[in-house]
Amino acid sequence: MTRSVLELRQGVIDDIANNMPGVSDIGRVAIIPHAGQFTADEIKRVGAKAPCIFISTIAMANIGNDSLGDHAEIAFAAVIVTKSTSAIRRDLSAMALANTFAVHLTENCWGMDEVRRKPQKVNGRNLYTAKMNKEGVAMWGFTWSQWMTIGGLGDPASLAAFLTYNADHSLAPGTDEPAAIDQVALPQ
Repeated sequence: MTRSVLELRQGVIDDIANNMPGVSDIGRVAIIPHAGQFTADEIKRVGAKAPCIFISTIAMANIGNDSLGDHAEIAFAAVIVTKSTSAIRRDLSAMALANTFAVHLTENCWGMDEVRRKPQKVNGRNLYTAKMNKEGVAMWGFTWSQWMTIGGLGDPASLAAFLTYNADHSLAPGTDEPAAIDQVALPQ
């Protein structure tokens, strides 16, 4: 069986949620899929979900086919977001979670046969900025790549149907609040 890149990302999320020490033990660190790369404008929005780890696929390279099927080197990103609590400062909790994540990541094939190699090109970085400090969050970012056998979308029925689409539009860049909010009911 092959999996789509969407299913592979979900496999990474599931493994972290269920097997990474501290996440599966405590159960309070949310593991959340993310659409792509992070921008500074997202800090306020993602900070509300802390403590959490966002996982995204950010690139596919060296796409090809061999005796094992279609394959690609998938680039992933993980962003760890924490806030201060009465027990620990946000920078210390982010660093501790980053350390645990790094150890969990290094040899992991996520329990999937489609993953051909352990993570490569693993990098972690403290993403501290003055803007983050103002928003009351600390962040660490990780990137890595893994060779994986990839398949098609899979069963389209397995994708959750959505009935509405919500969007916030900024008509004045640089402001904190959206100027227009749309909610569209989609035909079924």
